[in-house]
Amino acid sequence: MSDAPVGAHPVRRSLWVRIGTPLLIVAVALAIGSGVFSGKPETEAQRAARIEAVVRCPSCIDVSVAQSQETTALAVRREIEQQVARGVSTAQIEQTLVDEYGQNILLEPPDSGGFAVIWIVPIVLAAGALVVVGALFWRRSRLFAATSAAQAKVDTDPDTDTDTDPDPDTDTDTDPDTLTGTSAGTHADTTP
Repeated sequence: MSDAPVGAHPVRRSLWVRIGTPLLIVAVALAIGSGVFSGKPETEAQRAARIEAVVRCPSCIDVSVAQSQETTALAVRREIEQQVARGVSTAQIEQTLVDEYGQNILLEPPDSGGFAVIWIVPIVLAAGALVVVGALFWRRSRLFAATSAAQAKVDTDPDTDTDTDPDPDTDTDTDPDTLTGTSAGTHADTTP
């Protein structure tokens, strides 16, 4: 058995520890799973394959140049591989293809700046909801602690009145004459 006294409460950790620890574990797991800590640089073939996956075949419908065997797709793939070998950046390669074939050459639309709002607004709303829920739980725990302390004081205070009246609004010792508004003084007021 344990050496803890009977009726002792287990150690309560702070709210930040109870919420922060799982969030930290999830963040570390996501960082490891995403390959952030991978030290291997991307090879030219991998980079070319990544670019080819987002470039549309000029003579196909919704097929990337990596998936198509059309002559136009092979020509675009060869152009991408040559530019990657020369060390041209991905953005410059995509811009060259857009200039040559038009905006529809890219399977993914360019970032117009609204993309950040799509991600930021839900994150801000979720954080706000967590703050509200945390504040409600904090208030509730303080109220519970105050109520428990008051109850403990009442239970241990010998000076408290043990006469409990089930309905304190009704007083059985009240004079019935005072309730009706009559005075028990003289009979002169009641004679005709």
